[in-house]
Amino acid sequence: IRTDPVKRCPPSIFITSSILSLQGCLYSLHYFAQDSNVNFTGYDNSDVNIVSNDSNIYLNGVINSNKGNVYIASTKNTIDSIGDSKIIGKDISLNAKEGIGNKESIITFLQGGSITAKSENGNININNVDSDLIVNSIIASNGNVNLTTTDSIFNKDNTSLVSGKNLVLNSSGLIGNADNPLNISASLLTAKGLGDINLNQTGGDLGIKSITTNANLNLTADGNVYNKNISKRI
Repeated sequence: IRTDPVKRCPPSIFITSSILSLQGCLYSLHYFAQDSNVNFTGYDNSDVNIVSNDSNIYLNGVINSNKGNVYIASTKNTIDSIGDSKIIGKDISLNAKEGIGNKESIITFLQGGSITAKSENGNININNVDSDLIVNSIIASNGNVNLTTTDSIFNKDNTSLVSGKNLVLNSSGLIGNADNPLNISASLLTAKGLGDINLNQTGGDLGIKSITTNANLNLTADGNVYNKNISKRI
């Protein structure tokens, strides 16, 4: 299906095809097919919405809403990446009951907005490239969270939260800042950054597997902080 970006685009498209390629203005796409690949591109301030009520969602290729927003939800299953896929958008929201990025990390490229991700039963694995990873909320209620970025990881605001049983943070820049440390809630933490690491544990006791930085470390916690790996130095 292809629409001309210079013409007025339909407000919604309902599809059941296994591979979708779109170019246009504004999409509200409800995805009901069985396990399938999705590959499409938008222009200008396009908004992309993908909802699967029953099936897994596999991303294959680039989803580019430019400076519009992207919302992808699998209400009963997973969101996974296969092949060379990337999500480009201002605000990116991912919601999948059984996990996000189970096969490969979901690659994102934020265009001045933030990431929201939620999974009830699975893990969340996100790799943000070429921009700061700005967290609105990233919550794995019964799973682990792994966040990687080529830049820095920051809160969107003081209500932002990254929550998971085991939390892994990898940054080529900063993690949080002194005035607004990254809010986390985890049982076990691994963090690595080239710049300062500023963290605020809001979920009680925190176990540290390892924290590595070439700069300064500032960690506050509601509860106790434990060294869970004696062979490592905090």
